[in-house]
Amino acid sequence: MNELADRRTRAEAQLKVLTQSDADKINYPIVFCSEKTTEHAEGFKAAYRDGCVFRHSTTEDLAKAYDIPLDALKKQISEYNEIVAGKKQDPFEKPLDVKQKLEAPFYSMRLTPKLHYCMGGVAITPKAEVISYETLKPISGLYAAGEITGGVHGMDRLGGCSSVDCMVFGLEAGRNAAALVETRNVGTQK
Repeated sequence: MNELADRRTRAEAQLKVLTQSDADKINYPIVFCSEKTTEHAEGFKAAYRDGCVFRHSTTEDLAKAYDIPLDALKKQISEYNEIVAGKKQDPFEKPLDVKQKLEAPFYSMRLTPKLHYCMGGVAITPKAEVISYETLKPISGLYAAGEITGGVHGMDRLGGCSSVDCMVFGLEAGRNAAALVETRNVGTQK
């Protein structure tokens, strides 16, 4: 698959591989790269140090680590190398900035989709007012921000935007709730 694709595409591809597991063994999808690819990747060094990424001296070592049929792995590596050499079309049309040939030693890691942001939730106005699903109008005095809201980002979001979503709409909700309380207090004082 195109490991540079959007989160949903990647998660669905990973789940497809995981569903091919049997009762005795989980069939984890993996990613791997050549050592040369990792030379300038600071995040990679931390993942390797922390035991999330593993080094394999040979193709045979990589195949053995994940119980991958060696001939199929060698074929996949050969096909990828033909793509980066311009001899074959990439079926996933990945935008490769650097066309790095795959060769040992390799670094690899298992993949599993993880929920780290919820895209769904209640609809809100630009003032962070919760919109009633019955009337499609703001519910007076009810505000929401962050992951409880939906539609702020559309169908997907850019990484890092969830914090901004929480801060912007959290501030907006707080400001508008405070203004509403102030208005109500002023109206009751005589």
